[in-house]
Amino acid sequence: MVDKKIIQSKNVKRFYVPRILVIYLSDSDLSIFQDFSRNAFEYANFAQIGFSNPFLYQKSANHFNGKFYSWIQTKKHESRIMKPSTFFRSQQGIELMNQIKDMDIAVLVYKSSRLTNLEYVAELIQMLDKNDVFTFHFVLENFIQPLDTREIYEKMIKSLKRKRQLYIPIQEEVIVSTYKNATISTRNYYANLYINNLIDLFISPFLDPKRNPDAFSKTKALFYKTKRNFETKIVTSIGYSEDPVDNAELALIQALSSPMFAAAFEASNTFIVSVKMPYFTEEAMNKLETILKLVVGEWKQFYILTYTGRFDFAKYCQVSIMAINVDESKLIKDADDIQQSIKKILINVQKSKNLFDSKKTQEFLLNKESKIDALEG
Repeated sequence: MVDKKIIQSKNVKRFYVPRILVIYLSDSDLSIFQDFSRNAFEYANFAQIGFSNPFLYQKSANHFNGKFYSWIQTKKHESRIMKPSTFFRSQQGIELMNQIKDMDIAVLVYKSSRLTNLEYVAELIQMLDKNDVFTFHFVLENFIQPLDTREIYEKMIKSLKRKRQLYIPIQEEVIVSTYKNATISTRNYYANLYINNLIDLFISPFLDPKRNPDAFSKTKALFYKTKRNFETKIVTSIGYSEDPVDNAELALIQALSSPMFAAAFEASNTFIVSVKMPYFTEEAMNKLETILKLVVGEWKQFYILTYTGRFDFAKYCQVSIMAINVDESKLIKDADDIQQSIKKILINVQKSKNLFDSKKTQEFLLNKESKIDALEG
């Protein structure tokens, strides 16, 4: 039995909007504060620790709860990055710690190859644990991991698992193989795009409690039911579609068949699915849930969260799927093998259920390439 004090340590209300803080460590050209949904900008909190203030240039500045904390220290006309211990004793470090104390959920975003990132994150792991903040680490794992940071990074992962914080790796080389026009030279652009959309899809449903009652407590319960959920990495993926017939269907299939997901539908028993659409119909949601059960397995546990975004004139759908308690030995790394694995399942589904009406879905089943377009916002 799950201890209710652990699951809802800071609230007892059913339609509770958790206090969310997104913390971005920025000694790099990664920038995730672009084109978030209006909902996320208005109700979540954002903090960047680094040397370049992104909030001066935000389009949504009037609706943005953002705070920049500089880790640059200037003495005798010489600038250097402060040690974490110095930063967190400073006035701005204390301000950030006071903000952390009030949070229910924290999302940390950083690169694995940067030593400064890892040193600051090591301090943040301790603070977030001390203040009982439900924490997710979205880590961009770079093509090249320097030897001097690899050991520190691996040690840090062990530390966050001991503190029951969640590890979500996002590999640069897989991002390049996921988007249609991505190349090594444009990987930063596509990494920004992918992380931006993934985090937006993750946090926005929590901010719509009428559509997703008990979202915070139910999501937290999924992880705290077993300690192993904190000891394995989380595998995530996103899909996107503007298809006028079945955009939810195609977005889900794209997420399931993405190299990012590595066929985790066969390697996990528990999934969180977030769906973003301009409007929801019972028919579309029933079909999406049916396909999900047929692919993943009806006996497995999955939790669907939904929200509407600001879509202007585009009627697209985005779907993210998060696999928990993953058996890494069952993951598939080869992109072609992943495509064939999901196609085999879906062809059998189509033969028995005749669910797929979309021409694009039919094309996918006929072995045409399925990569993600550069989904914006």
